[in-house]
Amino acid sequence: NCNGEEKVIHELDGEVICKCYGVTDNEIKKVAQENKLHSMDEITNYTKAGGGCGQCVDKIQSILDNVNVEPKTRAKESQSPLNDGLTNIQRIHLIEKMIDERIRPALHQDSGDIELVDVNNETVYVRLKGACATCPSSSNTLRRFVEKEIQKEISPYLKVEEVKT
Repeated sequence: NCNGEEKVIHELDGEVICKCYGVTDNEIKKVAQENKLHSMDEITNYTKAGGGCGQCVDKIQSILDNVNVEPKTRAKESQSPLNDGLTNIQRIHLIEKMIDERIRPALHQDSGDIELVDVNNETVYVRLKGACATCPSSSNTLRRFVEKEIQKEISPYLKVEEVKT
């Protein structure tokens, strides 16, 4: 237009909160809800909002605070079934302990072994080793033994996936 400002067309109407990147309040709400974002850093990573001059940070935080305040019943529905109060590190330690004390000794009886590779949300990634790595029944071992033991002791929502070497 005449005074040198660019007109930004937005997918969502609303008040422009971040003038540096032209992000509206409705865009911030939508991104936060759809991606379950809770922090300024997450919003900035998704939308760039707040990553410029920083004048909008308080407004964005206020929007985030309002988006993340849900009625108790709705909050329960939206929680991951894995919301057991454990941090991921605590969950990893429990899984490692279980592997060391119960799963590995059973696999050693058949010259096999197992290594915990990663835990990401509700998925436990393991690598089968020794005789288990080439055994035709390894998928049964994973599902019927390893996964069942972990589900029984830690969470029924955890799934076990094999990572091939």
